[in-house]
Amino acid sequence: MVEKLKKRGRGRPVGFVKHPVEYEDRFEKFYYENRERLSVERKNRYKQQKAAGLCIRCKNKSVEGRVFCWTHMLESRTTQKKRRPP
Repeated sequence: MVEKLKKRGRGRPVGFVKHPVEYEDRFEKFYYENRERLSVERKNRYKQQKAAGLCIRCKNKSVEGRVFCWTHMLESRTTQKKRRPP
């Protein structure tokens, strides 16, 4: 498989970066180096809290049939009204 990648990449594996990527700070570096794992963790947390009937932003009880508690549901509604004018 490496040989196949070398052929397509003119002697280098595809995705090879000539210069190391420079990040603004250590948090950005951590995010980009671990984003696949972090994405899976976020999705799993969302599914677990939804199944347990908890708000996905805080851990309060969510409104029945929704993923937000009453406070975050109202906050979401006001934000959406601002973003989607009639």
